[in-house]
Amino acid sequence: MDVSDPDVLACMDNYHVRMIAPAQMSDEEIMKFQSSLREVMLFIKYSKDSENLSRILEANAKRFMEVERRAADVIEAITNSGIKYDESSLGK
Repeated sequence: MDVSDPDVLACMDNYHVRMIAPAQMSDEEIMKFQSSLREVMLFIKYSKDSENLSRILEANAKRFMEVERRAADVIEAITNSGIKYDESSLGK
């Protein structure tokens, strides 16, 4: 945001925002994440490419089967993929 009025600038905090674009990241970069963010990023990256999504889901089946409920909710919200899950089978 470009604001030059000193009165307005005095009321604004200067927060830095870091954006992550899964589609622009390599799989190797995404695989460096150790949390469920890894699965979220991979699913988002390939959500519109069913062939590669199937490959990723198969290669990482154990981690996707154990993904936290919040991660599954994020995947569903971002990709509108219709994910269904058994509450008792997801991590907390």
